[in-house]
Amino acid sequence: MDIKIKNIASINFMERLNKFGGGGIHLAILKEEWLSRGILINKVRGVEAPSFTLLDILRATIRSMTINTNSFSKFEANDIIISESPYPPDVILAHRLSRRFHKPMTIYVYHITPGFLFHPFRRGIFRVALNRIYILLLLAFAIFYRVPIFLCNPNTIGVRGLTVFPDLLAVSASDCGGDHLPNLNKTVDICYIGRIQKSKGVEDLIKVVSILAREYNFTPKVVLAGKGEDGYVKKIRKLIDYYGLSNDIILKGFISDREKIELLSSSKVLISLSYEEGWSLSVMEAASCGLPIVAYDLPAYYYLEGNYFSIRPSDIRQCAEVTIKVISEYESSSKTGRKAQELISKFSYNFISNQQLIFFEKIIKEYWNFNNGF
Repeated sequence: MDIKIKNIASINFMERLNKFGGGGIHLAILKEEWLSRGILINKVRGVEAPSFTLLDILRATIRSMTINTNSFSKFEANDIIISESPYPPDVILAHRLSRRFHKPMTIYVYHITPGFLFHPFRRGIFRVALNRIYILLLLAFAIFYRVPIFLCNPNTIGVRGLTVFPDLLAVSASDCGGDHLPNLNKTVDICYIGRIQKSKGVEDLIKVVSILAREYNFTPKVVLAGKGEDGYVKKIRKLIDYYGLSNDIILKGFISDREKIELLSSSKVLISLSYEEGWSLSVMEAASCGLPIVAYDLPAYYYLEGNYFSIRPSDIRQCAEVTIKVISEYESSSKTGRKAQELISKFSYNFISNQQLIFFEKIIKEYWNFNNGF
């Protein structure tokens, strides 16, 4: 049976909320690749949440369980249904539509290595327990209903009976060249790109800069780029003022893709002290620029194959020691950055989108064969 995808139904209850997050940007770019191949993407509306709180997620989950699936009859023409997150509102509605219209579904997961798996006190005991229980339930659901998972980081799950996206490390870099960005004059010592929020370790980074200034007599020029809630951004500004770094740390807010490229290309090192990442788009982009990367030791960075300067999570003093060494021995540090750049070339969006479509076509074929007795 020859399969060619023409229509994809997508469900994402937090699309608006995650618009500026790495996962949201990542998926938006991939969708552009699908569209360029003539594939129509049909968004399923009706379960959106106004905020990412437990109460709003619960309300969205109830809507996904009770909404009349007959109102989605136009989605019968889709070849596959994608739950764009592993959260209950998307998974439940995707499963209901899959059974109602006899279409295959898959769960898209780009955030399966969060910090709550190893740092419960920072993330909160209740949230840790709740997330761990839900992950187990999700995996049990996927195995029982034979639902494939599209997993950006396949190394983090090794469950028998679970179908996941092929391991990209098995593909040689020469098969799928990536775009390398130009190097400009290094006018910024340290940059960070990502959301300004507690779990991203922004406070840790400010404390690292404070140690560099006090104990190493080195006050770097630092640029923090990314959006955050007003209340937390205000807290970060106060912390910067408290350490007397208001002239040295610049909060840029949200920046465009062009500005991001310019910032990465003009920086000496990217520091990412996030406690939870699925892949980290900013780390991948920094690697594509050949930038040395200092980051907490997370499974998410498997694609760098150790070619970054790893730090024990929450060890601020070690981060300061490593950072000063990276900058003072920059020629040697740059070699590590260039190795990461070579590895990252295999992760072009063109390549990943091709692999996605191959994966989706395989799901459709297996679903059709299973339900027709082949």
